[in-house]
Amino acid sequence: MKSNQILTKAAFLGTALWAAATLQSAHAQILFSNLNTPSGTFNSSANEVGDEIILADYGTGSTITNFSFEFFATNVASTATYNLFLYANDGPPSPSGPATPSTVLYTDTYNFGASGDTNGVFLYNYYPVSVSVPSDFTWAIEFSGLGGGTAGPILSTSTGAGTVGGNYTAYWLNLGTSASPNWTVATNADYSINFLFAAEGTPNAPTPEPSSFALMGMGIAGLAGYLKRAAKR
Repeated sequence: MKSNQILTKAAFLGTALWAAATLQSAHAQILFSNLNTPSGTFNSSANEVGDEIILADYGTGSTITNFSFEFFATNVASTATYNLFLYANDGPPSPSGPATPSTVLYTDTYNFGASGDTNGVFLYNYYPVSVSVPSDFTWAIEFSGLGGGTAGPILSTSTGAGTVGGNYTAYWLNLGTSASPNWTVATNADYSINFLFAAEGTPNAPTPEPSSFALMGMGIAGLAGYLKRAAKR
């Protein structure tokens, strides 16, 4: 965990907890969230797994200032650790076609077992961060040091969509290592394939709010009226 960043954790309370736990800046907005759609299951793969998400930023890319994810752990050792990654999908095409996760945009390693998070559902929040991301990127996680226990990201019931933003109807599975990745597109036997995640930040080119459009219209109308009156003089 970086020294200039606050990492908070809590038992699962969903989107309300995430929103209440964050300090939103004046221009930040929720770019992605599916925290309110937990399936009650988790991905227990021993490999690194990733979920490619689509931010609600109109394709402009964004700067993420806060993000959260949830995972489940049972009977893990005090050595239990996760490696967390945010990737740009700018790698070579996978066997099924889509570009694979490649450039690391953000990474962190945390020994969560040492803090007592050995059994249960946990929501971890990273704030403050400043990570420049494209509108479409992959967040991924890999667990190690579990000591016979198991851990993995909690799955969402909202396949292919977030309550804010979107997903794809598959997930990424790294059959290699972080140093020598071998990414493949994978699906589960059931519909629960996307991982619970939320991100807040600032789009690179934010779309004006409806009120902004209204004020702009009033300004244009006022200018037109002024020019019309001036022309009559």
